[in-house]
Amino acid sequence: MKIHPIFVHFPIALLITYAMVEILPLKRWFSRIHWDSVKTFLVFFGTIGAVAAAAAGDIDEKSLALGLRNILEVHKFFAATTTLVFGVLSAAYILRWAFQEYPQLFTERFRFLSFVRQPLRWISDLILIRWITVSLALVGLIAVSITGALGGIMVYGVDADPFGKFIYSLFFG
Repeated sequence: MKIHPIFVHFPIALLITYAMVEILPLKRWFSRIHWDSVKTFLVFFGTIGAVAAAAAGDIDEKSLALGLRNILEVHKFFAATTTLVFGVLSAAYILRWAFQEYPQLFTERFRFLSFVRQPLRWISDLILIRWITVSLALVGLIAVSITGALGGIMVYGVDADPFGKFIYSLFFG
């Protein structure tokens, strides 16, 4: 039984939704919604789901037909890229949340964390500059789309989807 399909669709939905929320100027259109909480939830659980989907994919990889190995390698590269990009965004949002909600984690009480406070805050603030966040979300959206297209090709073939056929022609001529 293949388990990768059980895990893969949930993070795809969360991460694509996150990217759309990040890229579109929703704060301007719906100013009463606390978008940072929504984005933190979507990207964090999407990233956790992507890690689970990758682990399930590694298990299922053993049963893949030999002729699909070249597609699988590119699929794995873009899956890792997707997870890395959204993981960086997730970490930045979680750090911002921790700094706001639990400032005592970085005070005298937890002295061992105090030396990382400023570097972590600086990195988090840098990543969460709007143009950087939007750029990373766009890269993540492209990576997850390519990953999904290649996964679809492995399951349904090259001709099942016009986008998949286009992606296949980009990487495999």
